[in-house]
Amino acid sequence: MKIIKADTAEIGTCTIGAIILGVGIGVKLFNYLDNYYYLLILIGILIHGLGMYQIHKRAKFSDDKPYLLSNALYWTCWIILIGLVIFIIFKLL
Repeated sequence: MKIIKADTAEIGTCTIGAIILGVGIGVKLFNYLDNYYYLLILIGILIHGLGMYQIHKRAKFSDDKPYLLSNALYWTCWIILIGLVIFIIFKLL
């Protein structure tokens, strides 16, 4: 198994974004703070995406080549995040 080297700030950014995204989805599911759930989801997507990009960029320019699974998970996550943004845009229109 390949270990991707990432610094604490990159991992923290990715983790915080995922947490905010999860809170946004959770808020919608429980109708608590219903007026702010789209904002929380979008902030989570932005922060999580930034963290993913930073980690993937570091792995891309390292001496080691990333594994197929790592790339597949990276792009799958981006597809899901873009799908969420499109869903939110259509819900707001």
